[in-house]
Amino acid sequence: MLLNDVLNSKFFGRIPQKGYIYAIFKAGVIFEKYELNPKGFKFSGDAAFEGSPLRELHCFDENTEYRLIVQDDSPCACPIEKVVSAEEEKGIPAELLLNDEMLLEERYTKCGVKKITIVNRYSYSFFDTLQLDDYRMTL
Repeated sequence: MLLNDVLNSKFFGRIPQKGYIYAIFKAGVIFEKYELNPKGFKFSGDAAFEGSPLRELHCFDENTEYRLIVQDDSPCACPIEKVVSAEEEKGIPAELLLNDEMLLEERYTKCGVKKITIVNRYSYSFFDTLQLDDYRMTL
């Protein structure tokens, strides 16, 4: 699967129109600002691995993250797609939301961002153990 194959995704309409892209390709990693247009992604910087097979993709802004994980190279394997938003966190008690700030390596800060925040969503299991239910990337 290549990056522009995402244009055919069932979630394409829910990908933030502009934001940040964190993508892992077979050939490397990019972290860039992007905008969507009918032809695909337009990057603020160099998207050197755009033609390389995609492994993992996160497109996010302050409120929404689109996530795609490619399982393997098999034509039968379906990628895992998910959209998570801040709206879904409204009913979660504050003590079950943990924000982790992650500093980016220098080579990924060309787009003006030096850190991102990971919003972790927890709950208690049937056995009263704390479990991570989901997460979302944001600024």
